[in-house]
Amino acid sequence: EVQVATGESLQRSLADPQDGGQSWYFVELYDHMCPHCWYAVPIVTNVASAFQGVQQWNLASLNCHVGTNAEVCFFLELISGAMDYPTFVLCPPGNHQEAAVDMLPPRARALLDRLSGKQRETFMRLTRCRIRYVENSPKGKEDPFLSAPVVARWVTEATGLRVAYAGELNDGADFTDFQTPDPGAPPGRPGWLRDDKPGAPGVPAWVPGQRWFDSLRGLVVLLHLNYRAERHDDIVDSMLFLARTFPVKGDALEGLAMHLKHLGPQDDPKAFQKLLSSWADKTGLPDPGDSANDESNLRYMTCDGSTCVMWTLLHVTITAAAVRGVSGRPLMGDGSILGTADLDDFPSVNQCMDFVKIFVRAFLDCGPCKKNFIEDYNACEFNRCNVKDNDWRGLALWLWRAHNAISMRVAMRHHAEVDRRWPMYEDCPACWRRDLVMEGSFSHRRLRWNWNREELDAPYHTDHVFWHLVRTFVGLTRVQLEVEDLSEAERQQVEAVREDDRRVEAHAAKRRKPEHRDFVKHPPAPYIPQGSVHAARAQMAAEAAAESRRAGALGAFAALLLLFGAFGAFVVLRGAGDGPSGGGWRGGGTPLLRPRPG
Repeated sequence: EVQVATGESLQRSLADPQDGGQSWYFVELYDHMCPHCWYAVPIVTNVASAFQGVQQWNLASLNCHVGTNAEVCFFLELISGAMDYPTFVLCPPGNHQEAAVDMLPPRARALLDRLSGKQRETFMRLTRCRIRYVENSPKGKEDPFLSAPVVARWVTEATGLRVAYAGELNDGADFTDFQTPDPGAPPGRPGWLRDDKPGAPGVPAWVPGQRWFDSLRGLVVLLHLNYRAERHDDIVDSMLFLARTFPVKGDALEGLAMHLKHLGPQDDPKAFQKLLSSWADKTGLPDPGDSANDESNLRYMTCDGSTCVMWTLLHVTITAAAVRGVSGRPLMGDGSILGTADLDDFPSVNQCMDFVKIFVRAFLDCGPCKKNFIEDYNACEFNRCNVKDNDWRGLALWLWRAHNAISMRVAMRHHAEVDRRWPMYEDCPACWRRDLVMEGSFSHRRLRWNWNREELDAPYHTDHVFWHLVRTFVGLTRVQLEVEDLSEAERQQVEAVREDDRRVEAHAAKRRKPEHRDFVKHPPAPYIPQGSVHAARAQMAAEAAAESRRAGALGAFAALLLLFGAFGAFVVLRGAGDGPSGGGWRGGGTPLLRPRPG
C-alpha cells in the first residue's frame, strides 16, 4: 500500500520511535502535473506490493506541487541532491540527527546554519534522508521509463531488505499495446474542449487577455514552488525576456528581474517567496502564498493546470514576438518595455528560441520531460535550425510543432481516445486540409514517434495555423498589419474575423472580473495603415545600394581620369626632356629626377 503523505505527516512518521525510528522509509517526490510522474505510479505500486509485509519497511509518496508540501520537498531535494521529479529517496531508521548533519552537502549545511525555530526542526528531522535513486543506465527517448525490478534491486542494495513477492515486480507502466498516432491523420475526437464556449463548438471561450492573466498567474505559482538557487540565473534571464516581449506588465517584470539580479541566488525559499508575494500584490496578481491560490485549490479560467499555463505563456510570448517581427511594429496598446521600440530593438528569432530553452530549463520540474525537450532542441528537431532570422512565422510554427509532438506522445502513452493535435478542426476548419477532412476513412499506420516537420505539418495549412495562433494568444485587433506584409490568402483570413473579434473583446471587457482589469481591455481603435516597415526598409536598402553603385561608378570614372591625366603629364614631360634631337622613348634626354650636385 502506498501512503500519500503530506509534509507534516511525513515528519511525524519519521520522528515516531515506533515508525520511522525502527523502519526504512522509501519516499517518492513527485509533481502531479508531470507526465513521467504519472508513469512512475505503477512502478511505485509494484515496489510497495513486492515489499508488503517486510519488517522495517514503509513507503510514502509526497506531491511537491502543493504549497503545503513545498518546504519539506525543498529540504529533501537539498539534502539528497535531487533536482527534478520523479525522485526516490531512502530515509534510514533511527534518529541520529547530529551524525547525519556531518554528511550533508555543503549547500545544505550552509542553509541549516541560517535556519532557526520550526524550520530548523523540520530540516533536522529530514537530514537522514540523503540516499537518492540515480539511474545508472540512461535510456533514449524510445524507452525512457523506470523499471520496478531495478528500483527494487536498488532498495535491497541500500537497505539489505529483500522483496517478499518478486512476482509483483512488473516492468512498470505498460506501453506495449499503444497505437502510435499518425500526425497526418484526419481530425479525431476533440481533445481540447475547454477552448470552446459550452454548447458552441468552434466558438472561442476566451479572449487573449484572459490567457495573459492566467499565464502570469501560473508563472508566479511556478516561481513560488520551483525557485531554487541553482536556477536563479535562468529565472532572471527568463523574466528579462518576458519584460521585452509579453504583451502586458513589461515594467513590472523588468523590475522583478532586476531586483532578483541585484539580490543574487537565494538559498532560503521563504525569503524569495516573501519577495514574490509582495511583487504579485503590487502587480495585480493573486498572492501565491495564499492557501486559496495553492495549486491544489487553484483553478485557472483558461487552463486545467500549471503545465497548460506554462505552454500558454510560451505561446503568448513567442507569438507576440513573431507578429511584431511580421509587422515591424509594436503591438497596439503594447505593454512590454518595447512598446515604443522599432524593429531593430526587437529580439531576434534565435534569441526567442533560446528563451524557450532557458525557460524550460528553469521552470519545468519533470526531469525526463526537460531532458527530452532540450535534446530535441539541440538536435534541431521540428525544423528549428532551418528557421531563418527573419522567418517570424517559422518561429511560432516551430513551437507549435514541438507542442503538438509532445501532446501526441503523452496521449499515446495514456491510450487517449481524443485527438490532442491543436488546433482542433472545430476551432479552425481553414487550418486543416480540406481533402484530408473530406476523405472520411483512414487507416492508421504504425510509425516512429519522433515525428519530423513534414509529418507534423501534413494535415494542416500552416499559414492559417500561424494566424490562428495570433488570434488565440495575442489578438488580431492588437496587430499593426499592412496589406503589403500579407499574402492575398492571409489578408482574406485576417479580415474575415478581425471585426468579430473586436466585438467579442469589447463585450468581454464590459463583463471582466476585477482581477482582469489590467488584462482584459476594450480593443484599441482600428489601425490606420502607415505603410509597410519592411517595404520601406527594402526600398531604403535598394536606394542605398543604387546610390552606392552610382558612387562606385563615379569614383571609378574619376580614378580613371586621374590615371589618364598622370599618364599624359608623364608623356609631355618625358618628351620635353628629350630636347630638339627628338629621341622620344629611346632617346638619352634629361631624366625627370636629377641627382643633387656634389
